[in-house]
Amino acid sequence: MWNKTGYNVQESRERLRREGENTMRKTESQKIALCGMLGALSVVLLLIGSALQIGTYAAPMLAAFLLIPVLEDYGPRYALTLYATVSILAVLFVPETELAFFYVLVMGYYPVLRVKLNTIKSRWVRWIIKFAVFNAATVLVYLLLFALLGPAVLDELLADGTAMLAALLREGLLDYVAMDIKNAPALYAQTCGGIDRLAQVRESAALLLGGNVDYEFRTTVCAPLHTPEAMVEIGQWLQGAKRYFLQPFVDPGALLGSGVTSLSHEAVSALRCSVLPYIPSTQIRGE
Repeated sequence: MWNKTGYNVQESRERLRREGENTMRKTESQKIALCGMLGALSVVLLLIGSALQIGTYAAPMLAAFLLIPVLEDYGPRYALTLYATVSILAVLFVPETELAFFYVLVMGYYPVLRVKLNTIKSRWVRWIIKFAVFNAATVLVYLLLFALLGPAVLDELLADGTAMLAALLREGLLDYVAMDIKNAPALYAQTCGGIDRLAQVRESAALLLGGNVDYEFRTTVCAPLHTPEAMVEIGQWLQGAKRYFLQPFVDPGALLGSGVTSLSHEAVSALRCSVLPYIPSTQIRGE
Protein backbone atom coordinates (compact mmCIF):
# COMPACT_ATOMS: atom_id res chain seq x y z
CA MET A 1 0.00 0.00 0.00
CA TRP A 2 1.40 3.34 -1.12
CA ASN A 3 0.48 6.80 0.14
CA LYS A 4 0.28 9.94 -1.95
CA THR A 5 4.00 10.62 -1.56
CA GLY A 6 4.92 7.19 -2.86
CA TYR A 7 5.85 5.86 0.57
CA ASN A 8 5.13 2.16 1.15
CA VAL A 9 3.21 2.23 4.44
CA GLN A 10 2.89 -1.56 4.70
CA GLU A 11 6.60 -2.10 4.26
CA SER A 12 7.34 0.59 6.84
CA ARG A 13 5.06 -1.04 9.37
CA GLU A 14 6.66 -4.41 8.77
CA ARG A 15 10.13 -2.95 9.19
CA LEU A 16 9.15 -1.26 12.46
CA ARG A 17 7.62 -4.49 13.72
CA ARG A 18 10.81 -6.44 12.96
CA GLU A 19 12.94 -3.79 14.63
CA GLY A 20 10.70 -3.91 17.68
CA GLU A 21 10.96 -7.68 17.87
CA ASN A 22 14.74 -7.53 17.54
CA THR A 23 14.93 -4.94 20.32
CA MET A 24 12.74 -7.10 22.56
CA ARG A 25 14.89 -10.14 21.85
CA LYS A 26 18.04 -8.18 22.67
CA THR A 27 16.49 -6.86 25.88
CA GLU A 28 15.34 -10.34 26.87
CA SER A 29 18.79 -11.72 26.12
CA GLN A 30 20.36 -9.02 28.27
CA LYS A 31 18.03 -9.88 31.14
CA ILE A 32 18.84 -13.57 30.88
CA ALA A 33 22.56 -12.85 30.66
CA LEU A 34 22.52 -10.60 33.74
CA CYS A 35 20.43 -13.06 35.75
CA GLY A 36 22.71 -15.92 34.71
CA MET A 37 25.84 -14.01 35.69
CA LEU A 38 24.45 -12.91 39.06
CA GLY A 39 23.06 -16.40 39.70
CA ALA A 40 26.45 -17.97 39.09
CA LEU A 41 28.11 -15.37 41.32
CA SER A 42 25.56 -16.05 44.06
CA VAL A 43 26.29 -19.78 44.00
CA VAL A 44 30.04 -19.08 44.06
CA LEU A 45 29.58 -16.86 47.15
CA LEU A 46 27.62 -19.60 48.89
CA LEU A 47 30.27 -22.19 48.01
CA ILE A 48 33.06 -19.91 49.28
CA GLY A 49 31.14 -19.32 52.51
CA SER A 50 30.71 -23.05 52.93
CA ALA A 51 34.38 -23.78 52.21
CA LEU A 52 35.65 -21.14 54.65
CA GLN A 53 33.15 -22.26 57.33
CA ILE A 54 32.82 -18.68 58.53
CA GLY A 55 30.14 -17.45 56.17
CA THR A 56 27.05 -19.32 57.34
CA TYR A 57 25.15 -16.05 57.67
CA ALA A 58 27.33 -13.57 55.78
CA ALA A 59 27.42 -15.53 52.50
CA PRO A 60 23.61 -15.82 52.17
CA MET A 61 23.29 -12.08 52.86
CA LEU A 62 25.84 -11.21 50.19
CA ALA A 63 24.15 -13.56 47.73
CA ALA A 64 20.78 -11.96 48.51
CA PHE A 65 22.20 -8.50 47.78
CA LEU A 66 22.83 -9.64 44.21
CA LEU A 67 19.07 -9.72 43.65
CA ILE A 68 18.89 -5.96 44.04
CA PRO A 69 20.14 -4.96 40.53
CA VAL A 70 17.69 -7.39 38.93
CA LEU A 71 14.87 -6.21 41.18
CA GLU A 72 15.50 -2.54 40.40
CA ASP A 73 15.95 -2.96 36.63
CA TYR A 74 13.59 -5.80 35.73
CA GLY A 75 11.11 -6.09 38.59
CA PRO A 76 10.15 -8.74 41.17
CA ARG A 77 9.30 -11.48 38.64
CA TYR A 78 12.87 -11.75 37.39
CA ALA A 79 14.29 -11.28 40.89
CA LEU A 80 12.17 -14.12 42.28
CA THR A 81 13.11 -16.32 39.31
CA LEU A 82 16.78 -15.69 40.08
CA TYR A 83 16.17 -16.42 43.78
CA ALA A 84 14.40 -19.70 42.95
CA THR A 85 17.20 -20.79 40.61
CA VAL A 86 19.94 -20.03 43.13
CA SER A 87 17.92 -21.76 45.87
CA ILE A 88 17.71 -24.98 43.86
CA LEU A 89 21.42 -24.90 43.05
CA ALA A 90 22.29 -24.12 46.68
CA VAL A 91 20.34 -27.10 48.01
CA LEU A 92 21.87 -29.39 45.38
CA PHE A 93 25.51 -28.27 45.44
CA VAL A 94 26.39 -26.29 48.60
CA PRO A 95 27.94 -28.72 51.12
CA GLU A 96 26.89 -26.80 54.24
CA THR A 97 23.20 -27.49 54.68
CA GLU A 98 22.66 -24.74 57.25
CA LEU A 99 24.08 -22.12 54.90
CA ALA A 100 21.94 -23.32 51.99
CA PHE A 101 18.78 -23.35 54.12
CA PHE A 102 19.56 -19.89 55.46
CA TYR A 103 19.68 -18.55 51.91
CA VAL A 104 16.54 -20.38 50.80
CA LEU A 105 14.32 -19.69 53.81
CA VAL A 106 15.66 -16.53 55.46
CA MET A 107 17.87 -14.27 53.35
CA GLY A 108 17.43 -15.00 49.66
CA TYR A 109 14.04 -13.38 49.13
CA TYR A 110 14.54 -10.49 51.56
CA PRO A 111 15.21 -7.75 48.95
CA VAL A 112 11.84 -8.49 47.31
CA LEU A 113 10.09 -8.71 50.69
CA ARG A 114 11.61 -5.40 51.75
CA VAL A 115 10.22 -3.62 48.69
CA LYS A 116 6.75 -5.00 49.43
CA LEU A 117 6.98 -4.04 53.10
CA ASN A 118 7.97 -0.49 52.23
CA THR A 119 4.54 0.01 50.68
CA ILE A 120 3.02 -0.34 54.16
CA LYS A 121 2.67 3.08 55.74
CA SER A 122 2.87 2.02 59.39
CA ARG A 123 6.46 1.55 60.54
CA TRP A 124 5.33 -0.64 63.42
CA VAL A 125 3.36 -2.96 61.15
CA ARG A 126 6.40 -3.29 58.89
CA TRP A 127 8.61 -4.22 61.83
CA ILE A 128 6.08 -6.69 63.21
CA ILE A 129 5.78 -8.47 59.85
CA LYS A 130 9.54 -8.45 59.36
CA PHE A 131 10.10 -9.81 62.86
CA ALA A 132 7.46 -12.52 62.44
CA VAL A 133 8.69 -13.64 59.01
CA PHE A 134 12.35 -13.68 59.98
CA ASN A 135 11.83 -15.55 63.24
CA ALA A 136 9.44 -18.07 61.73
CA ALA A 137 11.89 -18.71 58.88
CA THR A 138 14.83 -19.12 61.29
CA VAL A 139 12.88 -21.58 63.43
CA LEU A 140 11.96 -23.51 60.30
CA VAL A 141 15.63 -23.67 59.27
CA TYR A 142 16.66 -25.29 62.52
CA LEU A 143 13.66 -27.59 62.69
CA LEU A 144 14.68 -28.91 59.28
CA LEU A 145 18.30 -29.21 60.39
CA PHE A 146 17.31 -31.15 63.49
CA ALA A 147 15.10 -33.39 61.38
CA LEU A 148 17.88 -34.05 58.87
CA LEU A 149 21.01 -34.01 61.05
CA GLY A 150 19.75 -34.78 64.55
CA PRO A 151 21.19 -33.42 67.83
CA ALA A 152 24.65 -33.00 66.27
CA VAL A 153 23.49 -29.66 64.87
CA LEU A 154 23.19 -28.24 68.42
CA ASP A 155 26.94 -27.92 68.94
CA GLU A 156 27.30 -26.13 65.62
CA LEU A 157 24.46 -23.79 66.48
CA LEU A 158 26.02 -22.90 69.83
CA ALA A 159 29.41 -22.33 68.22
CA ASP A 160 27.94 -20.04 65.55
CA GLY A 161 25.74 -17.95 67.85
CA THR A 162 28.05 -14.95 67.68
CA ALA A 163 28.12 -15.05 63.89
CA MET A 164 24.32 -15.09 63.84
CA LEU A 165 24.16 -12.10 66.20
CA ALA A 166 26.62 -10.20 64.02
CA ALA A 167 24.58 -10.99 60.91
CA LEU A 168 21.32 -9.87 62.53
CA LEU A 169 22.92 -6.63 63.69
CA ARG A 170 24.32 -5.90 60.23
CA GLU A 171 20.92 -6.49 58.65
CA GLY A 172 19.22 -4.14 61.09
CA LEU A 173 16.80 -6.88 62.12
CA LEU A 174 17.17 -6.32 65.86
CA ASP A 175 15.67 -3.49 67.91
CA TYR A 176 16.70 -4.76 71.35
CA VAL A 177 18.97 -7.51 72.66
CA ALA A 178 18.88 -9.03 76.16
CA MET A 179 22.02 -11.03 76.86
CA ASP A 180 22.64 -13.30 79.83
CA ILE A 181 25.99 -12.99 81.59
CA LYS A 182 26.28 -16.08 83.74
CA ASN A 183 29.18 -14.99 85.90
CA ALA A 184 32.67 -13.52 86.00
CA PRO A 185 35.00 -14.89 83.29
CA ALA A 186 37.01 -16.93 85.79
CA LEU A 187 33.84 -18.68 86.97
CA TYR A 188 31.99 -18.92 83.67
CA ALA A 189 32.57 -22.59 82.88
CA GLN A 190 31.81 -23.61 86.47
CA THR A 191 28.53 -21.67 86.41
CA CYS A 192 27.57 -23.25 83.06
CA GLY A 193 28.06 -26.81 84.28
CA GLY A 194 31.52 -27.20 82.81
CA ILE A 195 30.62 -25.96 79.31
CA ASP A 196 33.18 -23.41 78.16
CA ARG A 197 31.52 -20.82 75.89
CA LEU A 198 33.34 -17.80 77.29
CA ALA A 199 35.05 -16.87 74.00
CA GLN A 200 31.72 -16.65 72.15
CA VAL A 201 30.13 -14.74 75.05
CA ARG A 202 32.98 -12.21 75.04
CA GLU A 203 32.60 -11.68 71.28
CA SER A 204 28.83 -11.23 71.55
CA ALA A 205 29.16 -8.79 74.44
CA ALA A 206 31.76 -6.80 72.49
CA LEU A 207 29.37 -6.56 69.53
CA LEU A 208 26.67 -5.06 71.74
CA LEU A 209 29.01 -2.73 73.60
CA GLY A 210 30.39 -1.36 70.34
CA GLY A 211 27.15 -1.34 68.34
CA ASN A 212 24.16 0.94 67.91
CA VAL A 213 21.34 -1.44 68.88
CA ASP A 214 19.75 -0.97 72.29
CA TYR A 215 20.55 -3.79 74.72
CA GLU A 216 20.78 -5.02 78.28
CA PHE A 217 23.02 -7.45 80.10
CA ARG A 218 21.57 -9.49 82.95
CA THR A 219 22.82 -11.94 85.54
CA THR A 220 20.71 -14.26 87.66
CA VAL A 221 22.52 -14.20 90.99
CA CYS A 222 22.55 -16.96 93.58
CA ALA A 223 24.71 -18.38 96.37
CA PRO A 224 27.42 -19.57 96.34
CA LEU A 225 28.21 -18.77 92.68
CA HIS A 226 27.99 -14.98 92.80
CA THR A 227 30.15 -12.99 95.19
CA PRO A 228 31.11 -9.30 95.43
CA GLU A 229 34.52 -10.18 93.97
CA ALA A 230 32.89 -11.88 90.98
CA MET A 231 30.63 -8.87 90.43
CA VAL A 232 33.62 -6.54 90.39
CA GLU A 233 35.15 -8.70 87.67
CA ILE A 234 31.89 -8.55 85.66
CA GLY A 235 31.80 -4.77 86.12
CA GLN A 236 35.33 -4.40 84.82
CA TRP A 237 34.49 -6.63 81.86
CA LEU A 238 31.27 -4.80 80.88
CA GLN A 239 32.32 -1.33 82.00
CA GLY A 240 30.15 1.41 80.51
CA ALA A 241 27.25 -0.89 79.55
CA LYS A 242 23.92 0.86 78.89
CA ARG A 243 21.91 -1.43 81.18
CA TYR A 244 22.79 -4.20 83.58
CA PHE A 245 20.23 -6.07 85.65
CA LEU A 246 20.73 -8.40 88.59
CA GLN A 247 17.96 -10.97 88.74
CA PRO A 248 17.57 -12.67 92.15
CA PHE A 249 17.46 -16.44 91.79
CA VAL A 250 14.19 -17.96 93.01
CA ASP A 251 14.42 -21.62 94.00
CA PRO A 252 11.34 -23.44 92.66
CA GLY A 253 12.18 -26.43 94.82
CA ALA A 254 12.81 -28.72 91.85
CA LEU A 255 16.58 -28.30 91.40
CA LEU A 256 17.84 -31.58 92.78
CA GLY A 257 21.46 -31.53 93.86
CA SER A 258 22.14 -28.10 92.34
CA GLY A 259 23.70 -26.71 95.52
CA VAL A 260 22.52 -23.17 94.75
CA THR A 261 20.28 -21.09 96.98
CA SER A 262 18.53 -17.76 96.83
CA LEU A 263 20.21 -14.63 98.14
CA SER A 264 18.64 -12.21 100.59
CA HIS A 265 17.69 -8.76 99.35
CA GLU A 266 20.56 -7.33 101.36
CA ALA A 267 23.03 -9.69 99.70
CA VAL A 268 21.76 -8.82 96.20
CA SER A 269 22.02 -5.13 97.05
CA ALA A 270 25.62 -5.68 98.13
CA LEU A 271 26.37 -7.31 94.78
CA ARG A 272 24.83 -4.30 93.03
CA CYS A 273 27.05 -1.95 95.03
CA SER A 274 30.09 -3.92 93.86
CA VAL A 275 29.19 -3.33 90.20
CA LEU A 276 28.01 0.30 90.41
CA PRO A 277 31.48 1.93 90.12
CA TYR A 278 31.87 0.27 86.71
CA ILE A 279 28.26 0.16 85.44
CA PRO A 280 26.29 3.01 87.05
CA SER A 281 23.07 1.84 85.37
CA THR A 282 23.03 -1.45 87.34
CA GLN A 283 19.58 -2.26 88.74
CA ILE A 284 17.90 -5.10 90.57
CA ARG A 285 15.19 -6.55 88.36
CA GLY A 286 11.74 -5.82 89.73
CA GLU A 287 12.71 -2.75 91.73
